Amino acid sequence: LLVDMDASQFFSRWLILNGLGALYRFTQPGEQGGRSTAMAEQEPMHLLTQGVPLWNSWKREHPGVRVDLKNALLRGVDLREADLCEVDLTGADLSAAILSQARLQRANMNQALLPQADLRGGDLRGATLCGTDLRNADLSGADLREAQLLGTQLQDANLSGADLRGADAE
Repeated sequence: LLVDMDASQFFSRWLILNGLGALYRFTQPGEQGGRSTAMAEQEPMHLLTQGVPLWNSWKREHPGVRVDLKNALLRGVDLREADLCEVDLTGADLSAAILSQARLQRANMNQALLPQADLRGGDLRGATLCGTDLRNADLSGADLREAQLLGTQLQDANLSGADLRGADAE
């Protein structure tokens, strides 16, 4: 019976019962040596592609869990209003993805591919975007305060109304 389980245990059991357990790797803050929680051993990309409401619900129920989406292939995915705070998206391919109104505070997006991505009104405060490809991306109205933009490709990007106070682009 699943009655005596907390939400994390229930979700883990559900993933295993549905053959999805091996698709996830979540790490609790302070864990050493690459240990992971019961969520298993790979990327949480499948959960994210099941829809933003499910993803955001899981994020709310698991604050502080570090999510690793390094090198994830998320081209053209609709992640509008997704909570991607502190997610590691290093090297991820988010070409033409819809990230409008997404929460990307303190996300690591170094070397990520975001050409033609829709980041309108996104919250990227403190995000690290070093070497990121944002060519032809729409960042209008985005909050980029304190973001790291060293080596970021911004050719033909729309930055109208974007807040760049304290951003480091040198």
